[in-house]
Amino acid sequence: MIREVILLALAGLLAIGSGAADASDYYAAPGAPASGSCSQAVPCDLNYAISSSSGAGIRILLAAGTYAEIFLPYGKSIQLIGSGNQTTTVQQSAVSGCAIEFSTVSSLTAADVSFSDMTIDAAHAGYGVCSTNTSSSANLASLSFLRSNVINGSLSGIYVTGTIAVLTITESTVSNNAGGVVFEGHGALYINRSLVAYNTGGFGGIDTAAIDTTIVNSTIVGAAASSAHLITNGKTLTLSNATVLAAGQTGSTISAVSASINYSVIAGTCSGTTLGGDYSVESPGGTCNFTPATSKTASDPGLGALADNGGPTQTSVPQAGSPVIGIGGPDCQPVDQRNFVRAGLCDAGAAQLSANTPDVIYADGFDLPPGYG
Repeated sequence: MIREVILLALAGLLAIGSGAADASDYYAAPGAPASGSCSQAVPCDLNYAISSSSGAGIRILLAAGTYAEIFLPYGKSIQLIGSGNQTTTVQQSAVSGCAIEFSTVSSLTAADVSFSDMTIDAAHAGYGVCSTNTSSSANLASLSFLRSNVINGSLSGIYVTGTIAVLTITESTVSNNAGGVVFEGHGALYINRSLVAYNTGGFGGIDTAAIDTTIVNSTIVGAAASSAHLITNGKTLTLSNATVLAAGQTGSTISAVSASINYSVIAGTCSGTTLGGDYSVESPGGTCNFTPATSKTASDPGLGALADNGGPTQTSVPQAGSPVIGIGGPDCQPVDQRNFVRAGLCDAGAAQLSANTPDVIYADGFDLPPGYG
């Protein structure tokens, strides 16, 4: 089932950068005028490009630089594509609000919206991305983040109270917000090969109410200043090859009604109604209800500090002698968080010690003009 979800998510992400013939491309640059055709030769203001864009397959390509907060309508499918998450930033400039906000309803059509290759910086003044219209006409078919950072939200990094059929976070980092990913509406959340870390407020790292949540090949790290649960889920939580580290956070590491946790590392505590899993390691142990015959408890999971170990995000790689190494099992994820092929017996958690070869199947070829990708 998880692999089917991965293939569906991968197909959607490939579509983001396919450059299909029917795509309507618009170009934006910092300081450009709020007028004109938004062409590659003469780019325009980003908010103007959003409001004036039309047609099928709208792509807005952002040149490197810093942009002020932007406003997106419900009902318009748009891909916002930066030049890289180290060079393209959308930054909140007001004292409160959202760096990227969904506002007016332009159509009753459920739209697909994606952000790729950019940093969304709330500048400690509110939310990174927010969708708070709970009207039945204000909904999204999908909202996707690819190779992007969502940082510095004084309230939350990603905050949703409405309906999004599928919220997908891939090869991205959500960090240093008061709450990481907060999804209190309706839909499903899928996190793959991503990092959610050091989110300090009352919502913790991931807070999903009645949302089916799947976390694959991802690392979730708490914050010592937070008493919130690190992962809170009110419906069904599925973890596969995830690394979840309390890191001093005093709430439950995982608090879920129903959780299936496999091939994962949990350093902290679990609480909930129906918990369990296989081929996992719990430290110190005794709260996640893992199958004893396939899983382990350990006083120390033996993981290195978060660091750049290759791949799109920081990871915590097993150290020599770690109990997570060689956990085995028949359904381990074929690649790890870094997109490296897992060699030999599967290690529990998001990063495989023996993995060092990138898997080109998961690489995507964005065909973008010079300066825009």
